[in-house]
Amino acid sequence: MEFADSPAQATEFAAEAIVQLKRRAIKPTPNNFMVWYVYASGQMPDLNKAIDVLDSNHQDFTEARNVEVFERFFSTADEEAAVADVTGKLTDQVNTVLGNISSAQGDADAYADALAEAASSLGRLDGNEAAKSTIADMVESTHEMVKKNHALEAQLQSSTAEIERLREDMESLRQEAYTDSLTGIGNRKKFDQSLRLGAIAAMESGEPLCLLMIDIDHFKKFNDMYGHQVGDKVLRLLAETLKENIKGQDTTARYGGEEFSIVLPRTGLKDAVVLADNIRKAISSKSVRDRRSGEDLGKITISIGVSLFAFGEPIGVFIKRADQALYHAKESGRDRVCSENDLAVTTLSFSA
Repeated sequence: MEFADSPAQATEFAAEAIVQLKRRAIKPTPNNFMVWYVYASGQMPDLNKAIDVLDSNHQDFTEARNVEVFERFFSTADEEAAVADVTGKLTDQVNTVLGNISSAQGDADAYADALAEAASSLGRLDGNEAAKSTIADMVESTHEMVKKNHALEAQLQSSTAEIERLREDMESLRQEAYTDSLTGIGNRKKFDQSLRLGAIAAMESGEPLCLLMIDIDHFKKFNDMYGHQVGDKVLRLLAETLKENIKGQDTTARYGGEEFSIVLPRTGLKDAVVLADNIRKAISSKSVRDRRSGEDLGKITISIGVSLFAFGEPIGVFIKRADQALYHAKESGRDRVCSENDLAVTTLSFSA
C-alpha cells in the first residue's frame, strides 16, 4: 500500500493513530499503528466502516479485534514498507520545519537591519516632510514585518517541539513493539529479528554465533502452588539476571511462557557454555520470598541448551538444535547446561 500524504498530513494522521491506540489501550505494535493511521487518513473507506460499525454497536475494540482488522485489510508484505513510509514523511516534515525556522530567523534579522538604517537616515533628513512621512511609514511597516516574523518563528518553534514529541512517540512505538511487557526484555519478535540479523552478520564476517535456550525448571508446579503473581515475579527475576550477564551486542528475549533465549554474536560454543553456566549458578543462588507473608519460597533452577550456528543452515534448524540440547538438559536431571556437543555424544553412545 502506498501513501500519497504530505509530510504535514502524515504528522496529523500519525498523531491521531497514537491517540486512538492509547485511548483504546491497544498495544502499539507496527501492525496496530497501521490500522489507526489508515483509519485517520480515510484512505480505506471499508476499514473505517468496519471500525465505525463496531463502535456504533458498542463492541470493545480489543487487541484481538485489531489483529483481525489488520489481517483482513492488509497484506504482510506491505507492513514494513508502509510504516517506513510514515516515519520517513515525519522526518521530512521535521527537516522542512527546521529549514523554515532558519529562514524566518534570517528574514527577521534582515528587517531589523533595514529598520535601524531607516531610522538613522530619518534622523539626518532636514526639511523634507514628505520624505520623512514616507520613511516613517516604511519604519512602521518594517516593525510590523518583524513582529510577524517573530510570531512565525514562535509558531514554527512550537510546531517543531510538537513534531519532535511525535518522533519520540514513534520511537516509543518501535521499542514497545519489540519489548515483552511483563519482563521488560525483548519479546519473540525481537528474538526473531536479532537471530536473523545475527546469522547474516556471522556469515558476512565469518565469526561464530551461538544461541542459548533457557527454561525454568518445574515452573508450572511453582506457579500452581504459589499463584501467578509469584510466578510473574520469578519470570522478572530471571529476566533481570539475564540482563546482568549479557554485554555488547548480546540480545536476551522472552521466547514464550517460561522459556527465554540469548543470542550471542561473536561467541564460540565453549564461551557460550561458560556464560550459560554462570547464569545457571547466578539463578540458583537466588531465593524467592513472598512479600506479603515473608515466607521463603525456596530457590529456582533453570536448564539451558546451547547451539552454534552452522553457516548457511536454516534458522529453524539452529533453534531446534538448541531446543534439543535444552530438552537433553532436562532429561539429564535439570539445573544444568547442555550443548549440541552433548547431543553428539549421546547419539554415539546409543549407536554403540
